[in-house]
Amino acid sequence: MVTKSRLKSERGWTDKLLKAFLPEPDLVKPNPNYKSGPPMQLFEEARIERIENTSQFKKQFNATIGRKQAARKAVATKMEQLRKYLEAVEISLPALPRDDLIDKACRHYNDIQWQREAEGRKTCGLLATKDSDRVFLDRICVNYLRHCLTRYESHLDKMSGKVGFGEGYREIRHKIFSKISGEYQWLASECKRQEGKSAGLESESSKEGTDGRML
Repeated sequence: MVTKSRLKSERGWTDKLLKAFLPEPDLVKPNPNYKSGPPMQLFEEARIERIENTSQFKKQFNATIGRKQAARKAVATKMEQLRKYLEAVEISLPALPRDDLIDKACRHYNDIQWQREAEGRKTCGLLATKDSDRVFLDRICVNYLRHCLTRYESHLDKMSGKVGFGEGYREIRHKIFSKISGEYQWLASECKRQEGKSAGLESESSKEGTDGRML
């Protein structure tokens, strides 16, 4: 007897083929892995082989294989296009004195807080100044550089909804963090922390930055 999952994984059947050629199982048994789950459907191997040897099945099966191969080729083409796009991306940053960058980052952060407050949204209740906590200032400086002084948002918009977005997202962030670390070495540690978060070292979905953006 052969399970439905084995038919798919070992013999290449699809749900469409199952519905057309094996609409009813030969045996139904309780699910041994999940007592509350759906019962296990079993099919006689001899019956499967008889069906697989029919011309009608072979025709539909080969058409299915052709569609799968075409889909894989299309995905490979789109991934190659994405890689070429990523290779061509160059990140540039203006050279700002440290005090100027901190001042601009504070004003940007505070503007967002005021906007959130005006919209009735939750804020941290604190404004940024040059005397704020060093770790906090490093974070909002990196965020300001990334969101306001690079084409970060534009790159993500171009890749949104396309094959390979996850890979592209990580690569764009890596390029930007590397550029920030090179131009502003005093922010290297914060760049490493934020890139680590995007790589899954911390949960990016469970915590929102206090500037209203995901870190």
